[in-house]
Amino acid sequence: MSNLDALQQDALREAFNIGMGRAADSLSQLLGQEVHITIPDLLISPKRETIDSLSGRLEESVRTVSQHFWSALDTEEMITGEVFLFFSQDASQKLSQIMLGNALSPDAQENERMVLQETGNILLNACMGSVANLLDGELHCEIPDVYLKQPLKILLDFVRRKRDPAKALKQQERRKPQQVQDRLVKLTIAYRTESPKVEGQLMMVMDLSTMPTLNETLTSMVQRLLAGD
Repeated sequence: MSNLDALQQDALREAFNIGMGRAADSLSQLLGQEVHITIPDLLISPKRETIDSLSGRLEESVRTVSQHFWSALDTEEMITGEVFLFFSQDASQKLSQIMLGNALSPDAQENERMVLQETGNILLNACMGSVANLLDGELHCEIPDVYLKQPLKILLDFVRRKRDPAKALKQQERRKPQQVQDRLVKLTIAYRTESPKVEGQLMMVMDLSTMPTLNETLTSMVQRLLAGD
């Protein structure tokens, strides 16, 4: 099975939406103003198609915070993915002004990196919390990385590489059909403030080579929701 059914997709959207709602509240308190978020958009598509769809929208100067995560549900299967936080250069600099004040600083780029790290911690931690609740188990995360350019290269690196050789070997031994290996689940949500106007995007990507583990996890979540647990 290479796709998620309607109920499974709804469960994934709901978990993501709950986490991002909490993140928006936390970010609102930090910035001292309301943060608006959109309804999560879910897309299942081939890896190449996913990258192509983003290549025209991610300028070279886009700022990125990324975090790799995985959940070893048992000794044989795991769910793995990456969360990306995107800001335009202008939005990132406005965010720095809101959080640090308008004073010019010789360390402006380092301050911008620090603000992105702090904002990323709030948003990505909330997102990871929602994923952990979805999986109903322990979630392992790497330390978030901040990049001030080349967002598309960062996405390509995620798609192409296996971070843990032991995990890569396990995945090779349990070879999935090619059409499943080459597909990604992508969840995207946009958020913005009004004054000054700052817009950003958070995207969670999971590799469908983890099927059927993801299917089973989502089915279990749907059953818990229907049972009212």
